[in-house]
Amino acid sequence: SLRNYDFTGVVAIGDYSFSGTDLAIVKLPATTQSVGIGAFMNNASLYKVDFGAKKMKIGEGAFAYCNALDEITLNCAVISRNIFNSLMTDSNGNIVSNSTLKTVTLGKDVEVISEYAFAGCKNLEDIIIEAGNNSFVAENGYVYDKVNGKKGNTLITVAPARIGTRVTLGNDVTKIAKGAFNGISQLKVVNAPSVTEIDDYAFALCVNLQSATFGKLRTIGVSAFSRTALTAVPNDTSELETIGE
Repeated sequence: SLRNYDFTGVVAIGDYSFSGTDLAIVKLPATTQSVGIGAFMNNASLYKVDFGAKKMKIGEGAFAYCNALDEITLNCAVISRNIFNSLMTDSNGNIVSNSTLKTVTLGKDVEVISEYAFAGCKNLEDIIIEAGNNSFVAENGYVYDKVNGKKGNTLITVAPARIGTRVTLGNDVTKIAKGAFNGISQLKVVNAPSVTEIDDYAFALCVNLQSATFGKLRTIGVSAFSRTALTAVPNDTSELETIGE
């Protein structure tokens, strides 16, 4: 199996090009502008990735199941879905994950964090946003949107290992974005007293979620609470305008 590769002069890495290899270190030069879907997935030896380019395009699942990779810095306009994992579940509905990733740093040029970007990264303890980023704010493993240079009202995503079994969101948070807590199996209780909008799949596959308290909900997205342990409708739905299928 391939253990070393010289990426000098490489402009683009195609889909699944190095999937299943034994590369331990990947050093991409400044010429490399894109990494394709699943490009380095299933690489059990990969523990370090260096990007020479200041800004890149990285495809879905590019580093999925790279079990030795525990930290990485990414600076690309879009953080793709399932970049470090795939949404496969076991017989109990828990997301199967071999991800050992603990820290992700997102650069100043990141504008979009796609849904499920960190789903299944059960060991992820922190998401850091570099100074100069105009789209996001990170606080203690939680990532929020950024509006006019300040923290906005939307929770975008979380570091699964950071949140424990209980989550309490501040009164400034009014929206939970698509897939924000998707697949976090240890989550049991959510208290978000000011949240009025819950996007699609926000808590889907949170198989142990037993209690959830929100504000006066106006929107509940598609499968927002699919495959959870909730047995009752969230508390106040008197102003509910939209509910997904």
